[in-house]
Amino acid sequence: MRPGIAGILCQAAGFAYEFTPNFNPYEKFPAKILAACTFGDGDPNMFESQRFRRDMKQCRVQAQFFKGKHGWCPPELFDAALDWMEESV
Repeated sequence: MRPGIAGILCQAAGFAYEFTPNFNPYEKFPAKILAACTFGDGDPNMFESQRFRRDMKQCRVQAQFFKGKHGWCPPELFDAALDWMEESV
């Protein structure tokens, strides 16, 4: 949310704003930001992928899924998300 940032890549989760009173990043996110997220198909946070897309509706969002659980996505998926951002800017 600083000047000059074009995108954000969240892995295995959205934003943990529940623990920050009076601040909801979904409401404050600038519309021009690209938002990519990756989730393992066995991740308990999988429900956040739907919430992320719904709550980030003012942004261009791409959600990608991989075989796995809660953790980092495979490098090729990370690269694909960054490529999408670079091509979209």
